[in-house]
Amino acid sequence: MNPLFTMKVWKKLVVIVAALGLPIIGLSYLLVVEKTAALKFVQQEQTGIHFLKPLRGLLESFALHRGVTSAALSGDDDSRRRLVSIQADISAQTTSIDSLVKQHGELLKTTERWRAIKNDWQALKNTAITLSHQQSFARHTAIIRQVLELTNHVGNTSNLIHDPKLDSYYLMDVIVTQLPNL
Repeated sequence: MNPLFTMKVWKKLVVIVAALGLPIIGLSYLLVVEKTAALKFVQQEQTGIHFLKPLRGLLESFALHRGVTSAALSGDDDSRRRLVSIQADISAQTTSIDSLVKQHGELLKTTERWRAIKNDWQALKNTAITLSHQQSFARHTAIIRQVLELTNHVGNTSNLIHDPKLDSYYLMDVIVTQLPNL
């Protein structure tokens, strides 16, 4: 004889609730796991955005420094004075990025790349006025290229470029890889 027929009503209700409750609990667990993964993905994207903003400013400052250095090497005294101000701006920007690297360098794997950029900048800053036009342009361009590569790297490691939604993928691709190269 079927045990359900001999069970009391309250026991039958417990069995029914357990039979229906276990899948609900399992599905709830899977939902929480999926939402947690999506939240981590978004948090990593936000970290990348916070990192990219000062990198873009630094990129612009290096390009400006390259142009003003070229004018200073041509003998423009105003440009020599302006270099001091630009170098101070770059120092402030590198300090800002230093704190971001301390916070997020391990997550975004930027520590070594950033150290190389800073070392190259220190060497260039100390010798920029003594170089030839070609040497100055080449060394500035090398640092700018390193910053562009770091920008692309941050876009990759922060999932900005790997966005699963097609429209935001294209937007991030333009912002992270295409616009900085212009």
